[in-house]
Formats: sequence, C-alpha cells, structure tokens
Amino acid sequence: MERILIVSASEKSAKNLECLISKVASPSSCTLLTSAANARRALFDEYYDYLVVNSPLLDDSAMELCLMAASNTEIGVLLFVKEEFFDQTISECSESGIAVISKPIIMPVLSQSFSLLKSVRGKITKLKRENAKLQTKLDEVKLISQAKCLLIEKKGCSESEAHHLIERRAMNARISAKEAAGQIIRIYSD
Repeated sequence: MERILIVSASEKSAKNLECLISKVASPSSCTLLTSAANARRALFDEYYDYLVVNSPLLDDSAMELCLMAASNTEIGVLLFVKEEFFDQTISECSESGIAVISKPIIMPVLSQSFSLLKSVRGKITKLKRENAKLQTKLDEVKLISQAKCLLIEKKGCSESEAHHLIERRAMNARISAKEAAGQIIRIYSD
C-alpha cells in the first residue's frame, strides 16, 4: 500500500485529484495539502511513496517543490501542468525523474503515467540498495587494504602474507575480515 502526498492550490482540487488517483492506485493513505511550504515540511517529517503536485501553487513554484523532492528523496513525483506549459516543464524536468502530465487529466494517461512512475521508482529503489551493498563492500576492501599496508610496513611481510594474517586473525577470533582489519589498524597505527 502506498502513501501519497497530494499538493494543490485549493482543497477542492486536491480532493478531486485524490479521487482520480484512487482509481489508478491503491493508496493506504492520502495527505492533502494546499501549500508548497507545508508539503516541504511533510516530506521531511514523514515518509511518502509518491508526491502528486497540481500546478500552479499559490505560495511557491510547483516545479521547484517537485525538483526538491526528486533530488532529496526516493519519492515518485507526478506533476500536473497546464497544456501550454507542458513542453517547457518537460524540458526542465527531463533529467530529474519527474513524471509530467498536461491538464486536463485524461484517465488512461494518468493510469499509464502512474504505472510507469511505480515501475521506475521500484527500479531506482533496487539500484539504490545495490549501490549501498557495493559501497559497503568497497569500504570493507579499503579497510582490509589499509590493514595490509600497515602489516607490510610494520611487519615487513608481503601482500599475500598480510592477506593471510588478516584471514587467520578473522578465522581464529570468529569475526569478519573487516573487523580483523579494524583491529590490526588500531594495533599498528599508533
């Protein structure tokens, strides 16, 4: 189930959007706001899966709100704009991952856009998880390399001997190679 934040200049238009979105998605909750300032606070205070913005907003640029949300969170962003601003908005938002739909809203287009947004958001989330795993592995390799360098420098052993010492320490203490490398760094870096 998805949590959706809907931002529109009036409460009536926000409720209409909620009704339309409920037909193409299955939100567990929809939060309706009428200002960009309140939306920014809500985005930082709570977790949402999607941000739906109906431009224009009264207090700030709808596009700025969407760009901020797209760059600072993993949220899926859907922006509705008047037809005459569609091309300009698409060119300004093209690299940010914001889905832009021109008004008036056509249900098949909304459904397809939401489906595509859901798919892209899932792919991005998966890539971020993979990236975090790779970053963890890279940190581990850096730490082990640093420990190897210290062993080579302080004990005069070869790279393969240093690697073997780290592995042996890890096995004997029943800890990971990363933890063993951390211990070696603490011992020999003084």
